[in-house]
Amino acid sequence: MCAGAAVEFVGGKEDFDERRPYADPAALLPTGIATVLVQGRTDVVVPQAVAEAYTDAAAKAGEPVWLTLLEDVGHFPLIDPAADACAVVAEEIEQLAY
Repeated sequence: MCAGAAVEFVGGKEDFDERRPYADPAALLPTGIATVLVQGRTDVVVPQAVAEAYTDAAAKAGEPVWLTLLEDVGHFPLIDPAADACAVVAEEIEQLAY
């Protein structure tokens, strides 16, 4: 389902290497923007270590950053409106507004 999504996100295969840094959140630090990451512990598309590495890098850059790990949640429930995990994402976004 996600095959090639990152490449398409940055405009396709042409100029991918040139555009890739702009799609890498860690390469854009510091941003000055509070960030919350919501990660499913059973995500096999994006491993938990990726979220942890970004959280560590952002914190070291002085960013306000939080990581919420959800048990027994994979990659797609975070964006599925019918899933409980999606409600957690919405709550975390709402908290950033305060």
